Amino acid sequence: MIQMDTVVLTHNAASARDTIFLSGRGEMPTGVDRAMPVPIRYMLTQNYPNPFNPSTILQFTVAKQGMAAVHVLNILGQDIARLFSGRAEPGQIYSVRFDASHLPSGVYFVIFESGGQRFVKKMLFVK
Repeated sequence: MIQMDTVVLTHNAASARDTIFLSGRGEMPTGVDRAMPVPIRYMLTQNYPNPFNPSTILQFTVAKQGMAAVHVLNILGQDIARLFSGRAEPGQIYSVRFDASHLPSGVYFVIFESGGQRFVKKMLFVK
């Protein structure tokens, strides 16, 4: 019989297989959690919630280590907020919050740029 506090089974993140965590005291595990695989690609998720008031969350990932930027434009194309600017690592999910409490209701665009890639998502702010 195996005594365990925590056992972690893992393998190469690029293999797209799940990581399984077993935890418990004694002879039987008391919990099993499946870790969500982190995408190794350039990705910007749709903000949540959308429509939003007054703030919303965006998430992004990168495929290669390098500079990344996330910024928000208004409907006129004016850059109104820089949410992230810096180095990003693959295998991590980055979350940023956009607070529009000082802005008028309307359509805004979030732009994510990294590794020569550019993604744009539309957001709706309703007061």
